Amino acid sequence: LEGVITDGKDFLDLLRKYRKDKQVKGFLIKINSPGGVVGPSQEIYDEIKRTREEFKKPVIAYCSAVAASGAYYSAVAADKIFTTPGCMMGSIGVLMEFVNLEKLYDWAKIQRYALTTGEYKDAGAEYKPLTPAQRALFQDMLNDVLGQFKAAIIEGRKMKPDFLDKYADGRIFTGQQGVK
Repeated sequence: LEGVITDGKDFLDLLRKYRKDKQVKGFLIKINSPGGVVGPSQEIYDEIKRTREEFKKPVIAYCSAVAASGAYYSAVAADKIFTTPGCMMGSIGVLMEFVNLEKLYDWAKIQRYALTTGEYKDAGAEYKPLTPAQRALFQDMLNDVLGQFKAAIIEGRKMKPDFLDKYADGRIFTGQQGVK
């Protein structure tokens, strides 16, 4: 599982192919990824979990250099996670980025606007700031996805929610710190 996770297709195709092979007794997944998009990370998590539960094949995740955010999300489905002491891992959190170019457009004498069918359709457009309602909508979405991420960690790592809450703030850990 290498690089930014934008599409899990190649990884998932291989996992699905080899888990059906009776001669394959288990999986060692080497992870070197800063994470990526939530959906593909969740798909990878689900299929690793399915490989363990339905196909009864053990899965070990080996985190080498980076296993952050969606990559860590994927890894928590494994039976065990091994890491190098210096691996950058964790980053339990969710990020959504926006840019507001409104003043740049003003300076360039460009007027941008949109016609929409609802108040949220152009939420996050670069030509205007978020309204309080749009900001609340996006924050609710982020909180929901964080809840899903934390539920996967609680189940996969058998971690108590109160303990996880102390560390699920987006921070990164070294592999050595993460093991502790």
